[in-house]
Amino acid sequence: MFDPSDYKIPGSNALTLSPELARDIKERFSRDRDNRFHIFLIAAGMRKKYLVKSENKKDAYSSEFRMWYTDNGMPKLFGQLESSFVKYAAAGTVIQFVADGGYLNSEDRLVEYGPIDTSPYLDALPVTVTALYELSLIKEKIDGKTFRALFTCKPTRKSLNQNLSSSQTDEKHPVIHPHATASELALWLKNWGDPPQPTLPRSDKRTLMLAAITVSGELFDFAKDGEHIGKVKLEEVKDCINRLRDLISELNMGDQRFLVLDNFDYLDLGYTSREERAQPEAKVKFREERKKLKEKHKRAVEKAKAAGKQPPKPPRDKPADPKKLRALNLSKINGIIK
Repeated sequence: MFDPSDYKIPGSNALTLSPELARDIKERFSRDRDNRFHIFLIAAGMRKKYLVKSENKKDAYSSEFRMWYTDNGMPKLFGQLESSFVKYAAAGTVIQFVADGGYLNSEDRLVEYGPIDTSPYLDALPVTVTALYELSLIKEKIDGKTFRALFTCKPTRKSLNQNLSSSQTDEKHPVIHPHATASELALWLKNWGDPPQPTLPRSDKRTLMLAAITVSGELFDFAKDGEHIGKVKLEEVKDCINRLRDLISELNMGDQRFLVLDNFDYLDLGYTSREERAQPEAKVKFREERKKLKEKHKRAVEKAKAAGKQPPKPPRDKPADPKKLRALNLSKINGIIK
């Protein structure tokens, strides 16, 4: 139980800029990270122990575990067993993977005085469950050498034929860092697994609108606890696009007759950003940032009025940067009613 009297903003004497204050802050951050990581590891252990494997691939938790989970109020902590809890467990698996150093080369794992210290890699991990969940997906889809590189750089490639050694790397902005978000990690994995297609030449004549396919707005429906409650999932959207591409490729029969333009980048970003914002810690951060912006705007308005100038407009949320997305460009498509 929380004692409300323990949650007071410290007085000015307790906030004197000193080595003691810095040490206290660092210790609290360290305890918070350690506590979160152990919660994730416990979730991973429970899932491994109580998830009953089935031959028809419909794995299910044991009735004993389900009853314990409900009777002890675990849904209030982890969320629903089939959705949010899975992400906690996945976060635990990637933490153990990083701690064990399985992504290191065999010659790196053993040094003269024993096993290599993997604590710097653990320190570089993000702490949110959504970011670690995305990192667990990355772990399953790339090799160990590429995974290790993500701690020191951001590799990109133009085609699936390129590997890590032939890819471009941005060493100033590593993929894995303590403040990495779920949307950033998901976008990197998407671009790594599905590099942007080369720009179509001007001579391409596939410019007549044939049909339009839309998806339900429930794709972006999330509950307050961050659980997705919409009838359509992001994985189903991606599968739909892949099926369309396969069909069009078959119909083309080697000729440039039909073309599929997808809008998955925007849907993916919208999904992951909403999922991230639904997390409690993200909500607190968002509210704090909005409060700072409003206070800054209020001061700017007062300053403008005092100077007899036009007051500035209130701040708005920054839109997604189109340069970071593979935008759906319909400027050359004919047959659209505008």
